[in-house]
Amino acid sequence: MFHSARSRQQLAIAFMIFWLGASAFGFWWFQFRYIQSYQQIAASFDGDVLENMHFDHAERPRVMHFLDDDCPCTRFAEVHVRDLEARYEEVADFLHADPLTLGQRVPATPAVAIWSKQGQLAYFGPYSSGAFCGEGDDFVQTTLERLQQEQNTEWISQDALGCFCRTQVPSAPV
Repeated sequence: MFHSARSRQQLAIAFMIFWLGASAFGFWWFQFRYIQSYQQIAASFDGDVLENMHFDHAERPRVMHFLDDDCPCTRFAEVHVRDLEARYEEVADFLHADPLTLGQRVPATPAVAIWSKQGQLAYFGPYSSGAFCGEGDDFVQTTLERLQQEQNTEWISQDALGCFCRTQVPSAPV
């Protein structure tokens, strides 16, 4: 009987150690796997790369999101994208494009392009001026508000520094 109680105690301890280890791994997997030393990446967004993407006249501006699910920076953009879509759902049409299918047109993700009602490119670049989406000045909000006032910012060529993932082939500069 003593032997049986001792083996049950050892089994309980082994199970507890396994459970703690599995919990710690699960917590790391979902919370800390992307934590690393942060290095801002420079990206150059040139509106000329989207010159072949024309839209006909529309009732509302079009906002095209370029997000890569494999990019760790996308997780910072997702909340901001949902907020923008909820706030401006009556003002603009929102589209999602896979940046990898567009080849080298989109230098880095997350990124966004906005076309006016007349089909002219009004903005191309990061979502905001901060290191992460939603921090700093909100370029999408500013552009959409100006387009509501019939002012096309034509803010289409800019350099940015922040959390980006390159979408071009590794040998090409971003």
